[in-house]
Amino acid sequence: MIKIKSEKLSEAFYDVNWYNLNLKDQKTFLIILGMTQRQYGLKAAGMYVVDIYAFIQIMKAAVSYCAILYTLSK
Repeated sequence: MIKIKSEKLSEAFYDVNWYNLNLKDQKTFLIILGMTQRQYGLKAAGMYVVDIYAFIQIMKAAVSYCAILYTLSK
């Protein structure tokens, strides 16, 4: 949802006639435009992008591992 909203915001910024603004506002606008184009997300170890599907798979693996450890400890 955050990704979709940031894409819509970036598209809305493209529709603005920024070249008609004064120089100070143009600089501010371009900084904000650059921030909206950056992708935000959760990264594991700073390298792997973790989306909701990867998170679910990791949680399933963790629960399975805990279940195995629990049964072996009995």
